[in-house]
Amino acid sequence: IQGLVPGELKNFYLVAWTLGVEAIFYVLVPLGAWAARRLARGGPVPLDRLVEGILGLWCVAVAFSISLAVAFPLHAGRPLPGGVQVLALVGSLANFCPGMLVFLALAAREDQASRWRHRYDAVASRPLPTLAVAGLLFVAATELPFQTSQLATAAQDPLLGVASGLVLAAFVHGEWTRPVARVIAPVGLVSYGVYLWHWVILSALGHYKILILGGSGNLATVVRAAVLVALTLPVATLSWLLLERPLLELAASDAVRG
Repeated sequence: IQGLVPGELKNFYLVAWTLGVEAIFYVLVPLGAWAARRLARGGPVPLDRLVEGILGLWCVAVAFSISLAVAFPLHAGRPLPGGVQVLALVGSLANFCPGMLVFLALAAREDQASRWRHRYDAVASRPLPTLAVAGLLFVAATELPFQTSQLATAAQDPLLGVASGLVLAAFVHGEWTRPVARVIAPVGLVSYGVYLWHWVILSALGHYKILILGGSGNLATVVRAAVLVALTLPVATLSWLLLERPLLELAASDAVRG
């Protein structure tokens, strides 16, 4: 919630700013579903219309982020105004769109009339070129000067979004990913814990001046990230077993009793 307070976005816990985006998402999704149902007058909403709506939302969110970046450029030594940081969270809603589109594409597999289903299958059924394009987009996104330019940050998000969507589509389509999925599925279970705890470990390493591999460039960055994930996984797993899972079970039992 602190992410929705101007000036407090990253003061409590740096990586927890994403929770502000999730809070907006979980409020807007039911409102969006209600609006779509009203427009359909209570009837079923055609899947193609849902896809077009999400694509429209994605474009609006990206346009909003770019407009905000142009209106409030980043200056060296000066943080963005607190209100602008909160507004930037709205543009971050675009990050949810690739996953929603893949979900709808999977749901459309039984809808032979859906034109989006055929387009999705044409991309997802070719993993090698799909993953190659995703890799190129990822490299292009990391080469942007996002640390010094708000406009570069706004342009980076859709590149990473498309790359993530392509990777997701390639991995959930077909049989070839099942052996890989069996290995990485447990990691996915604790992935948010990895995200939250990695900053604690990274901060501790920095505090004690412990360097994870010197050098610069994409290769060094990937190796450092792999080492950091390896250090974080045991902590995230313990967090899941001792904290997150018991709380989820408690919430589920309360919901059943309610």
